[in-house]
Amino acid sequence: ELIRYHLTTALTAVGCERPEKLADGYDALLERLTDESEYVRGRALEALGLLARAEPELPEGAVESSQSGGEETTFVAERRRFALAAQAASRDADPPEGIGTVEAIREGTEEVVAEITEPEAGTCPHCGLSIPEDGPPMCPKCGAPH
Repeated sequence: ELIRYHLTTALTAVGCERPEKLADGYDALLERLTDESEYVRGRALEALGLLARAEPELPEGAVESSQSGGEETTFVAERRRFALAAQAASRDADPPEGIGTVEAIREGTEEVVAEITEPEAGTCPHCGLSIPEDGPPMCPKCGAPH
């Protein structure tokens, strides 16, 4: 998940400066719209929005059809709105603050990486085994303290 996030983020950062360069990765970005990670999906949407601003003749419908039907996190929903607006608007329009800029990516990446890498409550940080709150102080699977 972390590798997919970093790769999608790198593509998005390239798209902030040279959005036309994302055209070669269009199909790969579309595939990431169904990724299990909300952060990967969000970055892919952001990259597609940047590409749509540079290439207004891109096929429409991919961004809309990728919605899972369930509730989206704020991270994904904001980037979906960005991508939809980019498809509908002029490429000269300014992007919303906090989306579609290298500075915004730089400011938000550390928090996302921490979210991805932080183990869920009640799991061993070393092997991921689910451990009850009142469980032993050592992981029964890997022996690490938690």
